[in-house]
Amino acid sequence: MPVEIRELVIRAVIDDDADGDDKSEKVGMGDSQPSEAFMQACVQQVLAILKSSGER
Repeated sequence: MPVEIRELVIRAVIDDDADGDDKSEKVGMGDSQPSEAFMQACVQQVLAILKSSGER
């Protein structure tokens, strides 16, 4: 059974450094492993979607 994603939220934070340091280190996704809180939130949303689709 496919899961349909109806909303995609993308957030970006721009750090305006006045130091003038090399910015290439800050480019990318940051931490390569997602945090535990993020993973729990994803699991909860997927379970809620599956539960609501099962009630139809």
